[in-house]
Amino acid sequence: LTGAQSICAGSAASLTVQLTSNSPWSFTYTDGTTSSAITGITSQPYILSVTPTSTRTYTLTQVNNSLCAGSVSGSARVQVDPTPIANLTGSQTICVGSSANLSVGITGSPPYQIVYSDGTTNTTLTGITQSHYVVSVTPTVTTTYSLNAISSVGCSSGIFSGTPVITVLPLSTATGSGNQNICIG
Repeated sequence: LTGAQSICAGSAASLTVQLTSNSPWSFTYTDGTTSSAITGITSQPYILSVTPTSTRTYTLTQVNNSLCAGSVSGSARVQVDPTPIANLTGSQTICVGSSANLSVGITGSPPYQIVYSDGTTNTTLTGITQSHYVVSVTPTVTTTYSLNAISSVGCSSGIFSGTPVITVLPLSTATGSGNQNICIG
């Protein structure tokens, strides 16, 4: 049995069972808690699909063909990583030319990669290890930001939310006008 890997919660892992001798085969395996049997296998290698809800080590406990019992070897650890979740916040009002900080709250297993957008351009940030990450932006007009993706080790996609609005105010101007004649006295 081979195929150690990391998966995202809710995903399946594919483990490989190499079989020798004559078919049909059957085998029994355990995840450390529960034993299961697979029978009627006619071709090899056999791909065993498992969907653990927590990290498990899979081990073969028995193998047979139509005539004899055989020997088993190998194990495969399947690490289950939590689905990454990110929320983008930070609505605020700034003056044109100023910067604003958006906050990304993240849960899961770092490092993370996020993709955020200003409605026109996607920006990818990688190697994020903090659960609270700050993104500095300098829009020139009022802009709505959003997260378009989050991923982490073992999880190619996660859950993301939040659409903060940065309202950009123009700079105040003042002009003087008016020529007046005045009398002395």
